[in-house]
Amino acid sequence: MVKIKKPTPKRSPMGRGKAAGDPNDRVDHKPSMPARPEIAGIGISHPERIVYPESGLTKLDLARYYESVADLIMPFVGNRPLSTVRCPEGLSGQCFFQKHIGSTFTDPVHSITIVESTGIGRCITIDSIPGLIALVQFGVMELHPWGSRNDTLDNPDLIVFDLDPGEVVGFDAVKQAAVRLREELEDQGLKSFVKTSGGKGLHVVVPLRSRADWDQAKQFSQGIAAKMARDEPDRYTVSLSKAKRIGKIFVDYLRNTRGATSVAPYSTRSRPRASVSMPLSWADLRTLRSAGQFTVQNIPQHLRDRGPDPWKEFFKVRQDITAANLRSLHGSPPPKSPKAGRGKGMRAAKGLNSHPPRRAKAADTRTL
Repeated sequence: MVKIKKPTPKRSPMGRGKAAGDPNDRVDHKPSMPARPEIAGIGISHPERIVYPESGLTKLDLARYYESVADLIMPFVGNRPLSTVRCPEGLSGQCFFQKHIGSTFTDPVHSITIVESTGIGRCITIDSIPGLIALVQFGVMELHPWGSRNDTLDNPDLIVFDLDPGEVVGFDAVKQAAVRLREELEDQGLKSFVKTSGGKGLHVVVPLRSRADWDQAKQFSQGIAAKMARDEPDRYTVSLSKAKRIGKIFVDYLRNTRGATSVAPYSTRSRPRASVSMPLSWADLRTLRSAGQFTVQNIPQHLRDRGPDPWKEFFKVRQDITAANLRSLHGSPPPKSPKAGRGKGMRAAKGLNSHPPRRAKAADTRTL
């Protein structure tokens, strides 16, 4: 079982029960505190603070946005390790990446203890809508979850392809790349979903049944990306070199390793226009103008107009990466890397999350 720890707030020298850190950015329910607007039971300090100067959006606006999409985003961020981008003063101040809970966060934000390559880490996790809003109270402006859940850390339930356009690549080419990737995945018998990144590109996301491990997820996604680059080397690349990406689309499969993250559906981005990573239907690509088209301001109208949620069935899709998939891409399943997946130093802490690999069946389409 995974052990979820609720942080114990540190007491201030004045003994007032405050958590350590900036007292203006604490989640506080004490009746002696000045009244604050409450969202999902969480008091929002400095609700008038402008966090997106270009659009004039405030901290309270951001909290209200997350409350409005809470039921949609929670399946993708709840009960998963989270990495965050925090901007406590908004975009006009310093922004930084944070995945460990440290002394900053307090209940209802929790931690999960994970053995990482650099040692044991206490990573951020939430399990409720108040936890989601508390992250906003703590200055979080982006949510980047793992592709696996707390109780199955070594077995992803989704994989992500990030289509990242290089210089001079138009957005129509990115949309065409997403359709091409969808076709490659269909050839492998896998259904996929598409969303904007909220930045420059598109994400194609594949739901899984948490049976493959991270080695197999990486091998499969790398094989798909490499095939696209081999078939059309003038359009696609898997090279990390920025110089080699000019005029091409980087098919980024590296999100599919243990500990890697990708921006969540419905997460805001720490960008001037308050753009959002927006789930779409494949038909929506025809009229999509840019990866940053959807923002905190226009999403409420979009959600009213779009009809059924195009990702409603995401976690109901029952599919797996199979031995046949890997063989079609690599000839035979490549050996596992000792530095990936369940390699030394990368397992969950003993007694917290240790899952033996499932035995493969004899058939060619056996689940790995």
